Amino acid sequence: MAFETTASGKWTRAGIAAIALGALGVPAIGALAMPAEEAAATASADAPLTEEQKAESKALFSQFACGSCHALAEAGGTGHIGPEFDGNEGLDKAYIVNIVNNGQGAMPSFGGMIDEAQIDQLATYIVQVKK
Repeated sequence: MAFETTASGKWTRAGIAAIALGALGVPAIGALAMPAEEAAATASADAPLTEEQKAESKALFSQFACGSCHALAEAGGTGHIGPEFDGNEGLDKAYIVNIVNNGQGAMPSFGGMIDEAQIDQLATYIVQVKK
């Protein structure tokens, strides 16, 4: 995108308008894409895990010591450093996947340490078993 300036280097109205239109387009594109992503995350979070998948997820929760920071009664987690999963109505699968992959604050990133399929299953497990 070319930005128009005057000979003195000042922005012209056309240059400013081009930047403004570009800035408006980015959120609009994101807004159109989000409902499909959220629907996919919600749909897979709603599909009940098998007993084997629950056991695998519980073992993963234990293996990576999630319960030392997070309370999740079903998995034996009693931590109080991070957010409690039990009773946390605002906690959804997409949020969990993002934070486990990328970390946030005191929470380290586990992306690369746990494969994406396991993170996805763990997030589904947490959403399904939190009380």
